Amino acid sequence: MSLGDNVGKILLDIAQENIKKGDIKKAFETYTRSLPGFTKEHVMMVLKNQMVLVTDKDRVSMNLVDYPEILSANKSNLYDWDLIIKNQFDDMHQTVCAIWDRVNTLARLHVDAYNYSIIDSNADSALRNIAAKLLANKPFSDKLSNGENLWEDLEDDVYNDSADSEEKILFHLVDYVNLVRTLHKEYMSLSDIYKFLMDNGLVTRRQMDDSFMENALYILKKFMDTSTGYMHPLCNKEIHDLKQKIQGDIQSTYFGELYLREGILPKNILDNYDAGYLAPDGTFYGAIGETKDLLHVQISDQLFEKKFHRVPGEDPEITLMHMGFMKIHHNDIYGSYRFKKDNSDSETRQLYCPTQEQIKQIASYVNKFYGGEFFTEPETFGSRFNNTPVKVSRLVQADEIQLHQMFEL
Repeated sequence: MSLGDNVGKILLDIAQENIKKGDIKKAFETYTRSLPGFTKEHVMMVLKNQMVLVTDKDRVSMNLVDYPEILSANKSNLYDWDLIIKNQFDDMHQTVCAIWDRVNTLARLHVDAYNYSIIDSNADSALRNIAAKLLANKPFSDKLSNGENLWEDLEDDVYNDSADSEEKILFHLVDYVNLVRTLHKEYMSLSDIYKFLMDNGLVTRRQMDDSFMENALYILKKFMDTSTGYMHPLCNKEIHDLKQKIQGDIQSTYFGELYLREGILPKNILDNYDAGYLAPDGTFYGAIGETKDLLHVQISDQLFEKKFHRVPGEDPEITLMHMGFMKIHHNDIYGSYRFKKDNSDSETRQLYCPTQEQIKQIASYVNKFYGGEFFTEPETFGSRFNNTPVKVSRLVQADEIQLHQMFEL
């Protein structure tokens, strides 16, 4: 029996396609089961283009070779893992942004996306039953005897802004849960592949990928809380089962287990995040996204899940401020304050002076990305009360009194 000259390419294609599908074991077995004596180390050399599997002149034997001209010609057969992973991360990030859009839309309708009863005697029970079946991912019929379609008509009304608030709530709740299902699938299809490719040097780490991964896990973790739900007999069990499945799936992945155990991880401020908090010791926690995604709320919420203890009844962002964290949003950098007791044991608000560690981090960050200038007051409706930027050269030379004046709240 003779082998074709392209057997090596065929096996490489099969192995790479299995990796893309997330079946790493099957990718290795493509070679180890077909070729006696072929080890995992051999497979990795082929995947990294350190060796190429070629058919010998007898058209029966297969050999691994590392001739430069063959390695060069074989590059066109390798998957562009950087592009593949980038596209998967970008798709996942778009889903995350869409979810935050639904969460914020529901918040404007005074509804908590994670916990809402869809049983209401004053509302259209038929529409709510359809919503419950959609939340449960069950088949349903929305056709009325007159030929109208309840849910299709509702979708049109929402997009035309002619739906009432109760109808909008139902529509966006269903949309939110469907997007969570999509995010769950996207995360699971990406996580193990990305870990394998990273561990073996087959993909280049982008600094934004850490943030994208945490954003997705943050949303999935919020959703999978089994103490919350939608309180309707047509979807209670299914929603509970979905939450448990997501929890189990996340726990089974490297990034998911790490996130559930450690929470948000420190970042390099010079990786150019959109928003973040800078601790007094210079540790930076950042995120990438849009302003409407409430990035600082996400970060502060995550910090108090694993890193710090919440103060009962106090906004986590306020607690961070009292701890001396500085809030960063692009080139807007805000001071913080704490309460200090005087001799009479009464508390007074006192500006927290930036530490040398914070000053060093801010100086490096602003010099790298914003030409050495930043603002200490937020921009509101396109303008600032004080529109004069602060120069880094002034920051690093300032004494304590000047620092207080610079970051006065």
